[in-house]
Amino acid sequence: MKFERSTSLDPIYNTEAGPTFMTGIQALVRLPLMQRRLGRRWGHKTSGLISGYRGSPVGAYDQQLWKAVKHLKAHDVVFQPGLNEDLAATALWGAQMHRAFGPIKEAAIAEYAGKRASLLAAMTPETLASKAA
Repeated sequence: MKFERSTSLDPIYNTEAGPTFMTGIQALVRLPLMQRRLGRRWGHKTSGLISGYRGSPVGAYDQQLWKAVKHLKAHDVVFQPGLNEDLAATALWGAQMHRAFGPIKEAAIAEYAGKRASLLAAMTPETLASKAA
């Protein structure tokens, strides 16, 4: 078996079958792309949103997302970092309400890069009620 060395991100994010060599962070970036492909195979119109606070606990995740932005766009996945963790979590919560405002898409893939405590705090009813007031 012969392997060719490539410095392009194309084989990492575009290969659909066979072995692909990548880092763990690149695998996390590839995950929503694979979810989107699977949804297409099942006949669903899906899109994705990835948000979080820059410099999340998953080191370099946001940097790899910026590097893969053309691959994300090709799969209708948007990377939009939040100004803070609460806003990032709230954006993802809103993305899951796609059916409430007219179904443009059938499903939404949402990923959050941040601390669990911030996500839970942003999603509590008390927090959501105080933001609405």
